[in-house]
Amino acid sequence: MKKIKAAALFILALLVLTQAALAAEKTDAKPKYKKVTGNVVSLSKTGIVVKSKAKGDVTMTVTDKTDIVNGKAAKTGDKVAVNYRTDKSGKTATRIEVLSPVAKAPQTQPVTKAAAAPAAKAAP
Repeated sequence: MKKIKAAALFILALLVLTQAALAAEKTDAKPKYKKVTGNVVSLSKTGIVVKSKAKGDVTMTVTDKTDIVNGKAAKTGDKVAVNYRTDKSGKTATRIEVLSPVAKAPQTQPVTKAAAAPAAKAAP
């Protein structure tokens, strides 16, 4: 009888450990892929922050594997679409596309006073 109880406890312990291992495996889930569209708040060689209406400020890491579409580097203020991966290490940009660059301020000519026209001579 004692041997049966010991065997049952051993099997029960084995089942509990198996369930714990499976639960730990589920927490190491695959990375999730997401997309954010908005304006670049700041950027560097290693990171980018995009302000989105729906998600607010989203900070992502940029790596040498990040795909820059058409080779156009983003600048602060540009509207961009960024595909990124979320995993246990954080958010990593996988693709950055500039949708519309910041418009440059139009160059205007400086305002100068027009040369005064010569005064008309009085009639004699």
